[in-house]
Amino acid sequence: MRNFLKSLLCVLAEWMAMACVYLGLTVILQIFGPKVGIYVAVCALGIAILLLAWVRTEDKE
Repeated sequence: MRNFLKSLLCVLAEWMAMACVYLGLTVILQIFGPKVGIYVAVCALGIAILLLAWVRTEDKE
């Protein structure tokens, strides 16, 4: 059950990354301009990568 929850968390983190990058590059890009949209997309992608790395290191323990 625990491995299932971790794999589910990985999938959710990947989908969150894709959704945040999409939103950052479309909605925020149109509202606030290119600098803010790209900044939000990069930050969201970084958070998702850190979450994935944390889940993967938990698997090794």
